[in-house]
Amino acid sequence: MRPSDLLVRVEGAFDSLRGRGSRFDIARTRQMEMRAAYTGALFNRLNSDWIVMPLQSDQELITDLKLLRTRTRDLGRNNPFAVKFMQMLEDNVIGPTGIGMRAQLPDGQGGLATTQNRKLMDAWAFFSDSVTTDGRSSLVDYCQMAVQSLAQDGEIFAEKRIGRQYEYGLAINTVDPDLVDELYNVARNEWNSSNEVRLSIEVDNEMRRVAYHCYREPSVYGQLSRQRYAIPADAMIHLGRARRINQTRYVPWFHPVMGAMKELDGLGEAELVASRLAASKMGWIQMDESAGPMPGEINSTGSRTPIPMEATPGSISIMPKGYSFQGWDPQHPTTAFASFHAAIIRKIAAGLGVSYTSLANDPGDANYSSSRTALQMEQRFWRKLQQFFVRKFMVDLFREFLRTAPLTGNLDLGFGMSDPKKVLPFIAWETPGWEWIDPKNDVEAAVLAIQNNLDSPQRVVGARGLDFERDIINPKKEAQRLISEAGLDPAPTAAPGVGSPANGDTQTDPKGAVSADSAKDAPPVAPSRNGTAKPKSRIAA
Repeated sequence: MRPSDLLVRVEGAFDSLRGRGSRFDIARTRQMEMRAAYTGALFNRLNSDWIVMPLQSDQELITDLKLLRTRTRDLGRNNPFAVKFMQMLEDNVIGPTGIGMRAQLPDGQGGLATTQNRKLMDAWAFFSDSVTTDGRSSLVDYCQMAVQSLAQDGEIFAEKRIGRQYEYGLAINTVDPDLVDELYNVARNEWNSSNEVRLSIEVDNEMRRVAYHCYREPSVYGQLSRQRYAIPADAMIHLGRARRINQTRYVPWFHPVMGAMKELDGLGEAELVASRLAASKMGWIQMDESAGPMPGEINSTGSRTPIPMEATPGSISIMPKGYSFQGWDPQHPTTAFASFHAAIIRKIAAGLGVSYTSLANDPGDANYSSSRTALQMEQRFWRKLQQFFVRKFMVDLFREFLRTAPLTGNLDLGFGMSDPKKVLPFIAWETPGWEWIDPKNDVEAAVLAIQNNLDSPQRVVGARGLDFERDIINPKKEAQRLISEAGLDPAPTAAPGVGSPANGDTQTDPKGAVSADSAKDAPPVAPSRNGTAKPKSRIAA
């Protein structure tokens, strides 16, 4: 026994003689009290199998990342809800026409540089027709594939290739995440000041990305060795959503619901087997001691051929003496399947950040208010992903485009107009929007907000994924020109049920009758600058 242990035991004996607990008892009691402060940190019989290791974010990914990526790819191929979620990403984050770019460069005199803006937008449109090194994918196609890969693989690696062989000096080379080996890790060497490599990504002392070490070719059977090459960090767009501080690589977005999706597949398979089993009706022919020989015709070999049994509706047969029929009818209750199936889908939808109605294509027992609330929450989630994709991918790619396009002679904005620092603040990115849930009420609410200076037409139109000038003003001008040339009367533009009618006196209900209450509660009328009467805003009043 060590002297320290002996001393502790002697002190414990004296403490017991004095009538107080030993130091170990006091320390154990304090430790139990501290543990009880957080029930999630307790160890008891209910959570004894909840064992986790306190690992850093990158240490967790060294062994798990490849398996997570492989399993989510299988879900993306075979699980209908995983496929549905990736389709929802493609439709709501990128949309059918992609994320648009609108240049709003100023001319220095309070207006817009129309010529430069048109040149920049035209050049970007031509560049967007073919953005990959193989020339097969447009920017819309690439972005739609990228958001699906983000959910399935957790990350995308887009190498920015620069060269005169490309029309605008720039193209994208997609690097498969499998080529960025997460098992390649090199510790920092202080002697020769070499950088650390984490999961094939080289970082400096301040955790800034320096280079990406990638294989040149995928792993194939029988291949003994592969060569790596380093891609500078400023030539790579590494897109992903980090879940922890200093996380170098990113995990698939399906990681919290992978188990539930697999359970749902198993539940469907078990229900199918049980239903097929319940639909299978069969039985046996039993005979007792009084039974005679098996009935049937004697064949050429001298044995009797059994009489075939037929099951037709309304038929009645007579069994031979001594024979009886023992049926087998397995029963399978199906009342609990639908509710349990829906509960698992709700858990999957919650983990992915979307509503149950959208993911399952099932309105269920939702009413209008709950459906509207869920849809608005879901749209906020899509907008967050839209802004994330714009910041991390579109802006980076456009910044490189501004550097390379003028060098090819295909973009000339004038002296100093191609500087990314001067151009980027005046670029507007048009992300997909959504139509109104209740068009009539939503339009009336938007008109009231605009009339009371609580919103602007540009914001209202932009919320639907449209551009006010391109999609509203210019088509309306063209429509008015065609109506005027045809000699037709212009259509009225007053919004039904909003504000005052043209005469500014009273309001009418939908049936056309004058409402005294509406006339009494109508906003006061004030003269305008041109002498005509217009309603005064209650907010302004």
